[in-house]
Amino acid sequence: MKKVLYKLIRSVHIFSFAHFVIDFACAYIVFHTLSLDRMWWLSILVYNFCAFALQMPIGLLADKLNRNVTVVLLGFAFVIASYLPFIPFLLLAILAGTGNALFHIGGGIEVMNASKGRASTLGIFVSPGAFGIYFGGMLGREKSIPIYWVLGVLIILSFIILLHNAIKRNTFVTENPPVDFDFVLPNNRGEEGDNHNEFYKGLLMIVGLMIVVGLRSYMGIALTFPWKSTYAFGILYICGVVFGKAFGGIFSDTFGRKNTITISLLFAAIFFSMAQHPLFGVMAIFLFNMTMPITLHIISQILPNAKGFAFGILTFALFLGYLPYYLNKIPITHVGIASIITVVSLLILLCYCKGEKNVS
Repeated sequence: MKKVLYKLIRSVHIFSFAHFVIDFACAYIVFHTLSLDRMWWLSILVYNFCAFALQMPIGLLADKLNRNVTVVLLGFAFVIASYLPFIPFLLLAILAGTGNALFHIGGGIEVMNASKGRASTLGIFVSPGAFGIYFGGMLGREKSIPIYWVLGVLIILSFIILLHNAIKRNTFVTENPPVDFDFVLPNNRGEEGDNHNEFYKGLLMIVGLMIVVGLRSYMGIALTFPWKSTYAFGILYICGVVFGKAFGGIFSDTFGRKNTITISLLFAAIFFSMAQHPLFGVMAIFLFNMTMPITLHIISQILPNAKGFAFGILTFALFLGYLPYYLNKIPITHVGIASIITVVSLLILLCYCKGEKNVS
């Protein structure tokens, strides 16, 4: 009976849905309540710092703790606590942001452990979050659903995750490997090399991935088109983000990492140059986001024994990419800039794939 139940609710399915719910709940409370803060600009910075930058140290702690579901449930508890009435705005931002970070790290490690080296699993896990942010933010602004509905879903889902874990392993101890920070480079796995050179090669690869992710983050918040403000094309835009992330991992596993990176970003750069037309813009967003699970897959292979920390490195890059827009409020309105950023991302990722033949 346990095996039947577990097949019905695989880790990737339950944590992908939970990703949607957590991001929905955080976006809802941010726009429903936190937006009332007179120092909104500070509160939103604190929220984003906790939600993204904190994932790196939390990831390291989670790797060592080896209790991923405990970290996930702690994330739920923090987000639920942010819904308490009459708490200070700054505390709300810290609770919601830290809860978001805890969930992403615990769920991310759990899915990476279950992925068996597949990028598609990572794409399926990360993609629903964009839907959660979009619809949670929209409904939070409108205050169109009661706050206790969101709370109820959070509480019920936390019990479902608890049940899922009991069916899967009967313990909170998970399958994280012993933590070490030895880089495993893709072009010489299983070969002995100069440890000094390997360290700098691995570090350079991680910096390259951080640049790609930081640029994607900046594009995500700063890219503006007039047609995005319409309801129909706004929905299509967010669908492009979600399905781009989901299909990026699937295509990488099916057609190869290098082929997926080259085709998706090359055509994204072309479509961005015509993005004044909404259909070309949506296609560009779809293709541009296909590299999201691929970058996560790459860094999890470089640091296979510190997956939470690796996950956190890239979310820290997301925070760094958010800062320029937060500080300057300069949107990307010229399609040529989007195309240039896409080409830069393509060149960086192709350098990573150089000489890579059989790694997907």
